[in-house]
Amino acid sequence: GTSTSLSPSPRLTVTKTADTSGFSSPVTAGDTITYTITAENTGNVVLDNVNITDAQTPTGGSASSLTPTYSSGDTDSDSAIDVGETWTWTVSYNLTQADIDAGGLSNLATVTVDDPNDTAITVESSASGNATTGVGNGTGTSTSLSPSPRLTVTKTADNTSINPASAGDTISYTITVKNTGNVTFTSLSLTDALTSDEAWSASDGGDVDGTGALNVGETWTFTASYAITSSDITSGSVENVAYATGVPASGSNLTVYSGAQGVASTSTSDPSGGGGVVTTL
Repeated sequence: GTSTSLSPSPRLTVTKTADTSGFSSPVTAGDTITYTITAENTGNVVLDNVNITDAQTPTGGSASSLTPTYSSGDTDSDSAIDVGETWTWTVSYNLTQADIDAGGLSNLATVTVDDPNDTAITVESSASGNATTGVGNGTGTSTSLSPSPRLTVTKTADNTSINPASAGDTISYTITVKNTGNVTFTSLSLTDALTSDEAWSASDGGDVDGTGALNVGETWTFTASYAITSSDITSGSVENVAYATGVPASGSNLTVYSGAQGVASTSTSDPSGGGGVVTTL
């Protein structure tokens, strides 16, 4: 008779996709990313003893483990990935502020199975589907988390009119700087030309956790005072404009100028010439 050799060819293709359709605009801590992992038996032998692990890594950071949940695929409920079967797992993850500050995430799943000879086969995922066995052959599914640095600067004066005015009269200013974007400012400086001798410091108020970073949603408060001069009185008014410069964890530095009295400004243009806080004398 004729002898035919049937060569076993174990093969597994592992694919990972990321669903970010629920992200806010801009992306915000707490937004959910949902990963779907599929493992398809594209070989000619049954693969059993199925295990899956999942590693989530922020850009430039250290990996942490997520736990995927089996969804479907084991059509005959024999706990083996039969030839032609595709198993599916899902895992959801809520973004942290650190993830957004890092600028992105990479997620890599690893599926380990046994072939009929009880030889372990390890396949890592890729976004397009990876079938090459061994550690280091997969590619993490990457998600960019775009920074949207935003500062809101508000300046008020205790007096917008002094009448009569005398040289040496004092105007007290309060300036608040709020992080209204989605990324941490690792440092913040405030500059005020009119009160240039003021030692601006975050210790003036608002750095609630004492990190020296302006966190998302955090407001820092600064105070300053200015003694009017005789030349100010001759001019008939004093105008004050301050600007805050923040260094975001990712993205470019941002400078925002204060506007008119009590106006929450996000302007990157200097409003000097009547658009600042004006005190008439």
